[in-house]
Amino acid sequence: MAPNKFQSNETSDKIDQQNELTVQIVDFADKKVVFIRFDGEIDTTFDVKAPDSRVMFELVSNPEMEDFMVEKQCLIGNNTEVKLSVVINQVAKLLYGRGETRNLVISLSSKIFARDDGKDFDKIIMVLNLLKQLT
Repeated sequence: MAPNKFQSNETSDKIDQQNELTVQIVDFADKKVVFIRFDGEIDTTFDVKAPDSRVMFELVSNPEMEDFMVEKQCLIGNNTEVKLSVVINQVAKLLYGRGETRNLVISLSSKIFARDDGKDFDKIIMVLNLLKQLT
């Protein structure tokens, strides 16, 4: 990809009758930016450092690696919400497990988990499935 070029892909799905989850990936030469919108909103952004080559090899060789943790820094928003941290880790694990080598910027909405409806796991799976459609 040329230095000044970028590509963008987007997909979405309904969480329920009222709410929509949208995932967009924007590829730049040096970074991949992932937007995870809940009803079009984003309020938290993390910068995720790509793992070193040894960890990357282990992850590609063994995608089920359970102790994978990314080095991340909250740029804006709520960095104390554990559920957001889980989503960031799972998104990074999916992308790095599929051969991504660049640093990631992941922006998402904390409102995904605002309601205590018992469907948090389903929402994480939905995010990962939407990402799989784009990668």
